Amino acid sequence: RLRLENGGPGAARSLLKARESLDDGDFEGASRAARAAIADRPEWGLAHATLAEALNASRGRGAVDAAQRATELNPELVEAWRELGDAYLEMR
Repeated sequence: RLRLENGGPGAARSLLKARESLDDGDFEGASRAARAAIADRPEWGLAHATLAEALNASRGRGAVDAAQRATELNPELVEAWRELGDAYLEMR
């Protein structure tokens, strides 16, 4: 089950849309939805980690920054650390 931390309803809807888009292979749509969640709740680590995941999947720029921000906001968020590692691997 998705743990929504302290995200508001708009951020939660955007994050769920990002997750659905990722599952459908729509990485651009996932990036847009994750950015919308971040705009609503910039302190929400899970939204930054989801953005990093979308950027990693599309080999887009900014994944390292998004994942680093996620780890800063929520150091216990395993997804953030995973995406940070993936982002560094993609840079090779």
